Amino acid sequence: MIADRTLSLSGREGRLISALTDVVPTGEGPEGPGDDAALLCVGPHRVLSTDALVEDVHFVRAHPPEWLGWKVLASSLSDLAAMGALPEAFTLAAAVPDDMPDAWWRLFGKGMAEYAKQAGVVLAGGDVVASPGPAMFTVTCWGHLEARRALQRGTVEPGFGLWVAGHLGRSRVGLQRWLELAKAQPGWSVQPPPAEWAEDPLLLAHLRPDPPLSVGPAALKAGAVAGLDISDGLWLDASRMARASGVDLMVDVEALPDDAALLDVPPKQRLLGGEDYALLLAAPELVASALKELGCAQIGRAVTAANVRESTVLLRRSGEVVAAIDEAPFHHFPDANDDGASC
Repeated sequence: MIADRTLSLSGREGRLISALTDVVPTGEGPEGPGDDAALLCVGPHRVLSTDALVEDVHFVRAHPPEWLGWKVLASSLSDLAAMGALPEAFTLAAAVPDDMPDAWWRLFGKGMAEYAKQAGVVLAGGDVVASPGPAMFTVTCWGHLEARRALQRGTVEPGFGLWVAGHLGRSRVGLQRWLELAKAQPGWSVQPPPAEWAEDPLLLAHLRPDPPLSVGPAALKAGAVAGLDISDGLWLDASRMARASGVDLMVDVEALPDDAALLDVPPKQRLLGGEDYALLLAAPELVASALKELGCAQIGRAVTAANVRESTVLLRRSGEVVAAIDEAPFHHFPDANDDGASC
């Protein structure tokens, strides 16, 4: 459990804990850090999620620390939004290598604090341990549902519209740019990122994503019934929704939201890209106008599965079903002969 900021802890662990709790918002009273565990007001309509980011799997040391602190929390809270939950608080477990500078950690906390304030969540506790190997950050976050139901991936029915909120494919292109830039960056750098990085929407999409957190709860309230965080790419995540619901999902390639930053990127690459942290929704037709007002774009609809045991995603162009994608989607555990990208 991360200790109360009022306690004086000796050693590096205490310094790291204090550096985090000095800047990241914390809960008042029993909900905040200080005891062996955080006290929660447990009710029947709550949602909890856990995400881990591991060095050299999900990020490299050259990642600007403020942006990584932001991303660690943003990527976790995106899962709550996909369920239609309003986020409340989180815990952080960090495995810290000996050579990580304290200055790097302070910047990491600064970025996490910035996103926590934007999202309206507080740090409720966690743990900081030494790591003999890679750095690892694990966030457990929770929130509440205003309704008695959640957005779930297994509730799609034939005829439901398929909608997205957020950008599709930016992070994949941003990752490709970032891996080239990272070669020239020192590990654990505490220098601010160049100004041009902050002006590149594709680079930011990968290094400092900003999920549409408010859309999930609003879509649920409006009548959407299914949701899923697009973290492994639309193609793979939509396939998961299709299998869970026992339907086929027909995606209209020409209906993908226009994106001035991706004019030269083929639609297929936008479907395969990972870490978009966009939101995939399914809803009855009567909800369409409400979802449009939320900024969502309809990209297709659910149809009766040709084979329920093999429910899948179908692509349509100019009204005709086209061949399925035969390339490997994004994932964080590529095989030796697979060119799937990560970091």
